[in-house]
Amino acid sequence: MWVLALLQLGFMLVPDIMENIFCICRNFGRNALLMYILSELVQSFLWSLKTPDGELVYPWLWEISVKDCGSTAFSILLFSMMWILFWRIPARLLARRGILLRL
Repeated sequence: MWVLALLQLGFMLVPDIMENIFCICRNFGRNALLMYILSELVQSFLWSLKTPDGELVYPWLWEISVKDCGSTAFSILLFSMMWILFWRIPARLLARRGILLRL
């Protein structure tokens, strides 16, 4: 209940800042199924690729980016957040151009 009250207060007092925060949700929501399918396909592709050292690419990306940022669980959370922020780019491009794909 308090969270909803704070959100309402935020939208009343600083609507521009709140709009920028929640534009990520709006962009993902326009092509939600497409973003989900594309991210799963890219993730499956990264799990099948190997580096020249023989490591899988997806875990290797986690190791070189956020593995040493605290505990393992926290670093996995950070990596997941980075993955979501990466997919913000194509979602935003599709939203800006007005492209709406329904699958």
